[in-house]
Amino acid sequence: MVSTTACTASSASSWRPSKTRPGAYYGNLGVERFTDGDFAGAYRQFERGLTVDPTAALLWLNLGVVFVRNSQYDDAERSYRQALALEPDNLSALNNLA
Repeated sequence: MVSTTACTASSASSWRPSKTRPGAYYGNLGVERFTDGDFAGAYRQFERGLTVDPTAALLWLNLGVVFVRNSQYDDAERSYRQALALEPDNLSALNNLA
């Protein structure tokens, strides 16, 4: 079973990127888009987040979920594997690969 999100968006419009987690802002925007059914918008936000923080395993994980929703299973697997390369014990990525 694929989890639909790995994080929740509280109020992405009320804050801006932090220096310690620069991709988190875009991740939250992506989750909002995903929740609204805008998978293309979610993809764009997760990609934008990965541009500023390519080591954000959560963004790779959520990008994989978007790929699954679009039946792009090879891309989803690559995204989940990238998340695991960054965080080998990431249970969500492991579960989504199963």
